[in-house]
Amino acid sequence: MKYSHLLVLLMICVAPIFAQKNNGKRSKQVRINAQQPTVYLKFKEISETRTETEYRLELHNNTNWAIEYTLIPEKTKTNDLPVLYQVEYDRNLVDRNLGDVFITTTLKAGQSVSFLVASKYFSKGHSIYVPYHYDWESANNRYCCNWEPEHRVYFWHSRLPAGLRK
Repeated sequence: MKYSHLLVLLMICVAPIFAQKNNGKRSKQVRINAQQPTVYLKFKEISETRTETEYRLELHNNTNWAIEYTLIPEKTKTNDLPVLYQVEYDRNLVDRNLGDVFITTTLKAGQSVSFLVASKYFSKGHSIYVPYHYDWESANNRYCCNWEPEHRVYFWHSRLPAGLRK
């Protein structure tokens, strides 16, 4: 009788160990390119006009899920999108490219979009971020994600090519 209780107790303690075993496949399935972050911003090039210098950044979705991000309905001079981004200096919000109307749009798995940011926002200590949500987080409400966490993808001054850092 004692041995049967001991055997049952041992099975109860050991079973969760085998149930939680992970063969590593799940974490590899999240990223399309295992060498890159799940969602990231990348410097692409300089865009200069007669009046200003801007940096073209790309928002990359390196996950197997679509993400939602926000656009500002404004006219662009190029094929870039008017992506909503916010500017921080020393981790404090200092500027944002907001308007009165916002458009939520989807970036499918493995895709990227480009947008322009004024070069003045990339002096030392500055960073910009783009807020986003995974599309499944707003599946029940397409217009609001106030109860879900806000994800942010950052691009810091220090990630600019060396010749552009001021």
